[in-house]
Amino acid sequence: MTFKQIIWDWNGTILDDTDLNHESTCVVLEKHGLPPITLDYYRNNLRFPLTPFYEKLGLMNETRDFAEIAEDFYAHYCKKFIADISLHENVLDIIKRGADLNLEQTILSARSHDSLLEEVEHFTLSQYFSKVQGSIKGEEHKGKLDYANRVLSDHDPKEVVMIGDTIHDYEIADALGIHSILIAKGINSRKLLEETPAEILDSHAELAEILFK
Repeated sequence: MTFKQIIWDWNGTILDDTDLNHESTCVVLEKHGLPPITLDYYRNNLRFPLTPFYEKLGLMNETRDFAEIAEDFYAHYCKKFIADISLHENVLDIIKRGADLNLEQTILSARSHDSLLEEVEHFTLSQYFSKVQGSIKGEEHKGKLDYANRVLSDHDPKEVVMIGDTIHDYEIADALGIHSILIAKGINSRKLLEETPAEILDSHAELAEILFK
């Protein structure tokens, strides 16, 4: 299959930050006197939109809204970002190879837009992407579907692929009518990803065989 555009998810797909996301969630739970969750529970249950997930954990209620939870979450996440976060193994080589082949590459993320731009620049990746789109301020809890069309270029949908790590990434690809590849190394477990008909890989190394045939 020949692709002309690759739409990348950011957290959990390019960034190897699942452990820090889980840790940050547990820090917020502890702050509010709630029990921690295991990494397996986190990966098997987190879905977008995030509101039902946080409600089930007891974090969201009539006195505590999503904005407060997000503020606490990112206070911990951002504090540890530089020291703890790296790119997934092999992903930089794949991005560079795509650039060498003149494939259009974009990023679509639920991360706040300004933070996303800063993080992409921190890893000196800006040069490889024609568009970088994060969430609109105040709408981070909704997921990415509302603004997915902002990164979609004028290619035949059969020539576009979405690479992600969550069920939500499949949902976006399905709504756009494009192919999807989910990598079971990020936020959602393989068990959860298998609820979708998407192509599922166990590592980024397998991507090259699909993208660059």
